[in-house]
Amino acid sequence: MAAVAIIGAKEIIMAAIFLGLLVLWIFGEDLAIGATLAAALGVSLLFITGVLTWEDALNEKSAWDTMIWIGLLIMLASKLNEYGMVAWFGKEFGAHLEGFHRLAVYMLVAAIYCYAHYSFASATAHISALFPLSMALMVAAGIPPFTAAL
Repeated sequence: MAAVAIIGAKEIIMAAIFLGLLVLWIFGEDLAIGATLAAALGVSLLFITGVLTWEDALNEKSAWDTMIWIGLLIMLASKLNEYGMVAWFGKEFGAHLEGFHRLAVYMLVAAIYCYAHYSFASATAHISALFPLSMALMVAAGIPPFTAAL
């Protein structure tokens, strides 16, 4: 048990890098360093100092796969918003909903929102792309915002 309690050089380096990352994440905006750059810097420092080896990284294949895919899918959802695809869809779809009873609009938009999650691999990408659109369509149909958010 005494061997476990000893803090070695790698643990001290890890703690220092972690504290440095906390500082960068908190004050990064003031220093013009984004969270992504700070994270990449932290991982690079872990490799350079030998706290993390390339073998360690290769052994965590599923974690790297998840990180790459989530990053890609969130970027895709943000680009759909940025290039106006979501707004265009909302405008076109919303035009067809005029004249419908608000309960019918609520049920239809909620069903599309729920089934559309099968098109997205992450809940974050799904929510960031479709939740604002769904809310806007429902509120425009006269549904109270609190009810629409449910």
